[in-house]
Amino acid sequence: TGYYGPLTKAAVVKYTTARTNSTKSCTTAVPSSFYSPPSTLFSRTLPLGSTGADVKALQVFLNNHPSTSSGQATYPFRVASTGTGSPGKESTYFGPATKVALIKFQVANKITPASGIFGPLTRGKVSTMR
Repeated sequence: TGYYGPLTKAAVVKYTTARTNSTKSCTTAVPSSFYSPPSTLFSRTLPLGSTGADVKALQVFLNNHPSTSSGQATYPFRVASTGTGSPGKESTYFGPATKVALIKFQVANKITPASGIFGPLTRGKVSTMR
């Protein structure tokens, strides 16, 4: 599902241990309520054109981070509603759609300047949103 929280971490440890000790595998369903951004993955500044697993993790975070400012949960920071960049189809490329979604997140969280660059201020904010 793209969520990396406590249950997923436990499943990864269990799967790794099982694969190391035998040929068994492990699958665990993780409910969306356990979403936690992998803040340890965010260790570098990501501008437009960046690539890597951390870009994909950022897209997963943006796609799955709700806003409740209207009184009900909405997802205004989604990278795309369909196709590449949409929930479940996040990519490792930081393109224009990721930049626009990140600017919306920065504005909503009063991060200035809202430049669309995933720098220290934005990484700090994301790391507190567990």
